[in-house]
Amino acid sequence: MRQVIRRFLKHLVAEKNASPSTIDTYRYDLNKFDDYMAHRLGSRFLPGDVSRDHIRDYLAWLSDVGHQRPNGPAARARALAAIRSFFKYAHRAGLLRDNPTADIALPKMRMGEIRALSQIECGRVLRAIDTNPSPFRKVRDRAIIVTFLLTGARLQEMVVLNKGDIDLGQSTIRLHRKGGDINLLPLADAAKQELKAYLKQRRKRSRARALFISCRNQRISRGTIWYLVKKYFKKCRIRTTGMGPHVLRHTFATLLLSQGENLRVIQTLMNHKSLATTARYLHSRSQELVKAVNGLKLLDG
Repeated sequence: MRQVIRRFLKHLVAEKNASPSTIDTYRYDLNKFDDYMAHRLGSRFLPGDVSRDHIRDYLAWLSDVGHQRPNGPAARARALAAIRSFFKYAHRAGLLRDNPTADIALPKMRMGEIRALSQIECGRVLRAIDTNPSPFRKVRDRAIIVTFLLTGARLQEMVVLNKGDIDLGQSTIRLHRKGGDINLLPLADAAKQELKAYLKQRRKRSRARALFISCRNQRISRGTIWYLVKKYFKKCRIRTTGMGPHVLRHTFATLLLSQGENLRVIQTLMNHKSLATTARYLHSRSQELVKAVNGLKLLDG
């Protein structure tokens, strides 16, 4: 089974152009599933030995116990998505007669509240960055946060940015999207200003292609960006539970919505495949409007 998993992951890289983060997620979920099944079928089981009931039992086990703790609907849906994709590949490769995941539905998920920063919170984060004693980290971290806020980039898209992806003269940024898409998007004046200041500092340190570099002058990692975002949130006393760089992406969309942009424009800028995904921000916005109206009070007499 592990050998087939390795072949499947190579297939994702070579033929599906999957991102490193997708590969890492699929590897984690499939290896955990393999460990679970090995305890039930023995270490030498094959994909064709896995039945629909086995997969349903595994999802139930994730819900009740999990590898470290019980998994919620989102985590189970992610695990099932990886398992589905794997067995679809194995079925097409002729490694099993029937696909055991064909009739298994994804766990139902409630629409969660989209957490985004207010404009006041954005200002607090930038002021917190200005207290950083390192001149290089100050300009780099401001450039990273502002680029997140004004492009809606995903974490991995920020990591893979190269200097050549930024054109300050044409005011554009080239984002390498999920699934191999490449989008050329306009770069806001505020983002240009921060990137120009950062590149001036960066030029003295490294000739590497990477746009954002670590203090060791290497391409910055996902973990480093995640850490610095959480650090500034904590410094500003912004709730950090379950919050990371994706909150900055949500903030970009909500800022666009608040200034009256239509959903189709936001969908394009966010690189959403479905308008329904973009429409979640309308739901979040409506919750804000309800809170605002409920806060109104009339003076009695």
